[in-house]
Amino acid sequence: MHGTYGEDGAIQGLLKMAGIPFVGAGILGSAVGMDKDVMKRLLRDGKLSIAKFLCLRAEEAPRSLKAFKKSWAFPSS
Repeated sequence: MHGTYGEDGAIQGLLKMAGIPFVGAGILGSAVGMDKDVMKRLLRDGKLSIAKFLCLRAEEAPRSLKAFKKSWAFPSS
C-alpha cells in the first residue's frame, strides 16, 4: 500500500486496534515517514547529518520564501 492511509500509520493503527498482526513499520514510524518536516527535525535533533532544509507551508510561503532566499546561497547567473 502506498500514500495516504497506506503508509501514514492509519492502516497500522487500525490493524493494531483490531489485534491483527502485521509486518512492517509501526504507527509512529509510518506517520513520521510521511511527514518530511517532522522526520527531518527528528533526524537533525538526533544529531544525524542531513541536508539543509526549509519547510514551506502555504500560509507562510511569501515570508518563508524571502527568508529562504536570504539564508541560502544560489549560484549567480
